[in-house]
Amino acid sequence: MLTVDVRSAIGFSAFTVLLYYAITNLSACTLSKDERMFGRWSAFAGLLGCLVLSFALPLESVIAGGLVMLAGAAIFFVQERGVRPSHQA
Repeated sequence: MLTVDVRSAIGFSAFTVLLYYAITNLSACTLSKDERMFGRWSAFAGLLGCLVLSFALPLESVIAGGLVMLAGAAIFFVQERGVRPSHQA
């Protein structure tokens, strides 16, 4: 019978999900007053809460999740750079 310690996978998943929600809350901070359901304070509170919780996880989870997020961001920016049309006349 195979047994696996899933605690590191759970920590990694929690870190990346909390960063996702932190980005969502950061985006909510940019909404106009008419677009928001609640005050801007709630988006800031959510952002702060997500960041505090994500960095309170075990260091291995933070490092692994951070590296994956950085790799994803790098791939995104490289692809975006190649998609833009050239402005040559």
